[in-house]
Amino acid sequence: MDGAISTLQGLVSTLPAFYGAAELSGIVKLHLQYSVTMSGAMTSLMKGIAKRIPSNTLLPVLCDLWPGLDKSQKKACACETIVAS
Repeated sequence: MDGAISTLQGLVSTLPAFYGAAELSGIVKLHLQYSVTMSGAMTSLMKGIAKRIPSNTLLPVLCDLWPGLDKSQKKACACETIVAS
């Protein structure tokens, strides 16, 4: 997986226009899923995205993902409550 992340990071640094909303959305979701287990590689990739991707491309992606994050956290909390009972 580190090889794939390195490739993505290389594309961010050399060709940031390669990333559109769909690609950025997938990468952010990947980061949210694996940031704990792959903290170093994913953190570097996200820092590169924050530095090189234009804000008029990145911010709408993050705004679109935000409502879904709140719902997924509520589902996780509900599941934890049920399991703990």
